[in-house]
Order: sequence, then C-alpha cells, then structure tokens
Amino acid sequence: MKIIPQSYLRASATWMHIAGIPGFFLSFVITYRSAWMSDWIAPTGEWLTLNILMLSSILLACMLLLRGGLWLLQKKVRLSVGQYAGWCVLEWLFCAFFMALYLTLMNCDAGYFAYVGRAMALIGTTAIYPYVVINLALAYTTLRDTGETAANLLRFYDSTQRLKLVIAADAVLCVRADENYVNIQYLEGSHIRTFSLHSSMSALEELLQSHGILRCHRSYYVNPAHIRILRKEKENTLVAELNQEVQPVPVSSKYYSTLISKL
Repeated sequence: MKIIPQSYLRASATWMHIAGIPGFFLSFVITYRSAWMSDWIAPTGEWLTLNILMLSSILLACMLLLRGGLWLLQKKVRLSVGQYAGWCVLEWLFCAFFMALYLTLMNCDAGYFAYVGRAMALIGTTAIYPYVVINLALAYTTLRDTGETAANLLRFYDSTQRLKLVIAADAVLCVRADENYVNIQYLEGSHIRTFSLHSSMSALEELLQSHGILRCHRSYYVNPAHIRILRKEKENTLVAELNQEVQPVPVSSKYYSTLISKL
C-alpha cells in the first residue's frame, strides 16, 4: 500500500485547495456562462449573480471543512494513495450535496436529487482543472525534493561492498582512520553518533570529496560546513574546532590551502 507523500497534506497544500478550487469555480462560471450553467444555477432567470456567489461560498465552506479535517487526520494516521483519492471524491460529493440543497431551497422547481446530479456535473466540469493543476504541482515538488534528498545522501559500503550506512552528507562531521576501520562521526537529530566501518581512507576519498567533505590530514576528513574556527596549538600544529562537541580535528599544511578556500 503506497503512502501519499506528506507534501500533499502540508498546510500550504491544504490552503491551495481551499482557496484555489472555489476561486477557480467562481471565475470560470462568471467568465464562461454557458446556457446550461445559467439555466441550472438560476432556472427562473433571476438571482443569477447572487446564486453564483452563494454557490462559491458554499464550495469554500465545504473545502475549508473537509481539507481542514484532512490536515488534522494526517497528523494521526498515514494515508494511502487510494485513501487520498477517496477523500477527493468525498469532497466532490459533499460539495454537490450542499450546493444542491441551497438551489432546491431557492428555486423549488425540481427535486433535490435532480439538483444533486446537476451539481456533481457542474463541479466535475469546473473543479477538475484546479484539482489536476494543484496535484501535478505537488507531484513535481515531491519528485524534486526526493531527487535533491537522494543526491545528498552518502552511502557507505564496507570492504566487501556491502551497504552499511546511509546518511545525509550535511550530517557528517568528520571521518577518522582507525587501523583497518574508519570512524564516521555524524549528527542524528541533535545527537552525535559514531559508526565504525571496515574500510580505508583512500576507498572513501572520491565519495566524500564529491559531497564536499575534504581531507584535512593523513587520518582525517572533515566537513567544512561544521568548522567553527581554525586555531594553532602547541608546536604550531593546526586544528579545526567544530560547531559540535567533538574532539578538534588536526589539519596538516598539505591540505590547509584547500580547506581554507572552502570556509
């Protein structure tokens, strides 16, 4: 069961539906006044403008209620693609029922269920456009964000080419050699973690440098984004202090110029 991406359920997406669908409906009906729309909205030929405004207001109120409910629901449960599609159909039916109720009370020239059918047809021929445009925009945003996230991931393989660790490149603090292992220090939320990987420094060089993590010493790589300051210690040895509470990382003169150019 495929889960709907959270980008479809964020507050921004919720307001896009609440404002976009009634707004498009109002502008579409006013601009494109076909005979069947006018006859259905104002069968007696009166109150056409008033009925258009009232139907748009009803659509706005229904979308506010249902999209607001969906936004609250997604905080408690994860929705599948099928459940999200079902919710969109529910919105269509809910809006049609209340629009039909208003017109039945105003006109009384046809039965309620006749108006329900007409309301479903009207919403289906107008609201379908903003639904498609909004959800295509959300799909594009999701694909873009997913691509950017995937491109920023570091995949660490051990000496037998087995995948051992996947983390965001900007979470890496430093990498330190430890005999036949390398110790990867990284952030997990607000916590500092260390992962020991059976690998060599040279085996990781191309991977790390392609993500902006630079060699600063024979036994160290460091992420320049986390360097707070470079300072000299006794005997003129240079170290990089990081923003996080980890041991300073030594910097050799061989790599100093490359590192300083990235700060």
